[in-house]
Amino acid sequence: MEANQQLAPLKQIVSQYQVCFDFRELREIHHDHLTTIGYEVDLAGTHQGKRHLSNPDRLEYREIYRALRQLALGVIPAKSAPTRVEVLPFDHCVHACRSRHYRDDVELRLQVVHGPDRCHLVDGNQRACLHEILDHLRDLGVGEGAWMS
Repeated sequence: MEANQQLAPLKQIVSQYQVCFDFRELREIHHDHLTTIGYEVDLAGTHQGKRHLSNPDRLEYREIYRALRQLALGVIPAKSAPTRVEVLPFDHCVHACRSRHYRDDVELRLQVVHGPDRCHLVDGNQRACLHEILDHLRDLGVGEGAWMS
């Protein structure tokens, strides 16, 4: 399958759900020190034309989450070892923030961590994996912080 044909469904998801992303360091306390052990990438999507969604258990929320999951799986590097990328489960919450003009969003969180042991410090492998994910998202037209129409 041609690259454009593979990307078309992901670009459709980005457009249909006005997907945007944020990322930050994943930090935990180890030996009484705050330590960066990886990264978190949040994908946020909403239904076009709807500023406020209702009950988070509704099918529309699950539909958005499934679409965000498909997008996430499409941008995770195929060869990321020894780095592990985890797709966290649906949290059944509505999210809103100022940078997205308080629109109601469903979020999907990715965690980029070191292999099976989360206690390792971030290294070049996690940074490279994070940057590959972010590059894929940007190439698909996903806006950082807010929807780019």
